Amino acid sequence: MVDTFISMADVNWIKDTCIIQGNFKLKSGLEVSSYFDVHRALNELGTRDKLMMIMSQVLVDANRNGATILAGIESSGAAVAAFLAARHGLDFFLVRKEGRNHGTESLVEAPRGNGQSVVLIDDVTRDGSTSVKAIQKLRACNYNVEAVVAVAYRGMGAEVRLQNEGVRLWAAVFEPDTPTGG
Repeated sequence: MVDTFISMADVNWIKDTCIIQGNFKLKSGLEVSSYFDVHRALNELGTRDKLMMIMSQVLVDANRNGATILAGIESSGAAVAAFLAARHGLDFFLVRKEGRNHGTESLVEAPRGNGQSVVLIDDVTRDGSTSVKAIQKLRACNYNVEAVVAVAYRGMGAEVRLQNEGVRLWAAVFEPDTPTGG
């Protein structure tokens, strides 16, 4: 089950702002007839503020256990998490998708945890594979992931995959992908 607790007007606004119609090939190789581009809402002050207001509602509903840390998956998930953390007075850190061979080389840009609760922020989730990898990285650093909050869930099984990890998925928008063949 995916939880969303925002108005249909807000859901429609996000869809109108972020969904592009056409033929798109996803990283997985799947071809779909629409693309959910969170950058369209993040790039402009007015739309970003509205998106953060909507995501704040979802975060409050999802953060029932009072986590004090938001972890954002690079890159758009981290941007959304940083805005939400500032708005709610929470700590924030970045979870990388892949390691780097420079700087700290850390997959989780945070001090080692001691069992603190974290809400993981993703921009768009489909099958949940990116969120599950981030959860595993956070757990390896001794953080407890309470929930995953996404701007959009595209209906490819993430809720089941996350449930298997003991984590609940919350999303501002549920808009299933429509495969085109390919």
